[in-house]
Amino acid sequence: SSKVITAELIAYLNKRNVDTSGIKAIGCDGTATNTGIRGGIIRLLEVTLHRPLQWFVCQLHANELPLRHLLQYLDGPTNGPKGFSGPIGKSLLNCEKLPIVDYMPINCVLPSSANSDDLSTDQKYLFDLCTAVSVGICPVDHSLRNPGLINHSRWLTTANRILRLYVATRSPSDELKTLAT
Repeated sequence: SSKVITAELIAYLNKRNVDTSGIKAIGCDGTATNTGIRGGIIRLLEVTLHRPLQWFVCQLHANELPLRHLLQYLDGPTNGPKGFSGPIGKSLLNCEKLPIVDYMPINCVLPSSANSDDLSTDQKYLFDLCTAVSVGICPVDHSLRNPGLINHSRWLTTANRILRLYVATRSPSDELKTLAT
């Protein structure tokens, strides 16, 4: 819990004789355990230290929230760290095994090809599938690539799997079209 983590942080600092009077800021990711306004670790540290701290919260995780909420709205809630309750989410589990079919392209404007050396494997896959979906032609070698693991802390790979499912679905539902778009 955030109370236990806060107590451990304070114990760690005390054990090493760290002068906490100089702490002015704290950084973390944006999980509620860290950032809860009443019971998050940062707030509990502020209470313990008797002063406000500057919060430096990584916003990269916030980038994933719109897709997560859209998938949950269109397909139902998650049911575990790797599970989905709706038909689309359940289909994502094995989408990489499905053959690529003729599908309707989704018109969009993509950024010009980025330097692929700057992209992770998962990011390259997403860019390649976005390109394939936008032109309506998915190269066969895309069916051999791994879209990444299903995990609710890795929404990039969930996006990869949504597009991989889209190029393997002859008559996608309106919900799948919305998610792919």
